[in-house]
Parts: sequence; structure tokens; C-alpha cells
Amino acid sequence: TSLPEEGHYAGLGNPATSRYNLFLGAGGHWWKGYSGVIDEFRISSVARSADWIRATRDNVLEENFAVFDDTSAGQGGWTGYSRSFSISFPNYSEEETLENFPVPVRLSPSKIIGFDYGDLKLPCGGDLRFSDSDGNLLASEIETWNEDGESMVWVSVPRFASGTKITAYYGNLHPHAVDPRDVWTNGFAAVWHMDGKLPIKDSTGAF
Repeated sequence: TSLPEEGHYAGLGNPATSRYNLFLGAGGHWWKGYSGVIDEFRISSVARSADWIRATRDNVLEENFAVFDDTSAGQGGWTGYSRSFSISFPNYSEEETLENFPVPVRLSPSKIIGFDYGDLKLPCGGDLRFSDSDGNLLASEIETWNEDGESMVWVSVPRFASGTKITAYYGNLHPHAVDPRDVWTNGFAAVWHMDGKLPIKDSTGAF
């Protein structure tokens, strides 16, 4: 297939075998007028359902996709953690239960009553951990950490549905061991957290 002289690179076939570069957004003089911000850009090696794609869009675009309970003292279901709070996702109303689905958790004192960065015991959120309703440790990756505002953390939820609830724990000098790469092992070939600006956080190292 030959390239058009102007406009999009259209009809070039399978991107996995095409000999041409993939451009995302405004990629040169041939494409003018792109206006927008690109944040989460992912390439999957498996097909995703309509519910998965819709939830992926909504959990990034909707600020209130995750709902937080007030923080509480004590460790709840885990020992050694001084603070905890629960997170639910009532705005996901699809019938499909999504497996090993990454959700963003936006942390800030303005969003979570009682949350204070000063209660964490390790730098840059090093003791922040998450569990499912059965107390199982969940994989998590910190995308950004900002103790003067909002931090973004990705959590892989084994079974994500409208009634799903997870719990965040922190305030422990010796937290559970967790590998952030495990968030992106469910059929992801590449993951970039772009947020419309540089530098771009690349989670592709998980693969």
C-alpha cells in the first residue's frame, strides 16, 4: 500500500506487521489541527470487550469514578498498618466482571477525609498497599506522587464489578512486598502514562 501525499496514513494493514511508523496525535506537517490531550496510551496483545474499553475510558475521565470512605485508625484486616480507607466504584454499572483490571486511585487530602501524607512512613508512598475484600494483596504502581496535591496510583483489581470494594493501607515501616510491574501483565504489550505533557512515564518495562 502506498502512502497518501497528504492526510492520514490510512489503510496500511496490520500495525504489527506494517513497515510504517505509528503516529499518535499531531505527527508532522501532513496532519494539522489536532487539538487535545493524550493521557493513557496502551497497546494490548488481546482483544478487549466493549465493557472493558468503556470502563477504561470512564475511570480516567470521570473524577468520581472511585468513591472513598473516610480514613480510619488501626489496621483493619492487616496488622502493622496505622491507617486505612476503603474505595468503591459504584459508577461502573456494566454486567461484565472484568478480570485483573487496572483502576486509577487519585489520592489527596481534599478527596479523602482524614487522609494526610504525613501519616505515611516511607518516602514517595513506599508503604501504600491495597487489598481486595478477602484481604489479598493487590499489585499497584505509583504513577505520580505529589505531597502538595494529588497523587495517582494504579491498582490491579482481580475481579472488578459494580460492587467491588478495595482497601488502601499505609503507615508501616515494613510493608508487604509488591512488584509494580504486575499491574500490567494482563495482555498489555505497552503502557504509557502521558498526561499531555513530558516526561512520559513508561510502564512498558513490565513486559
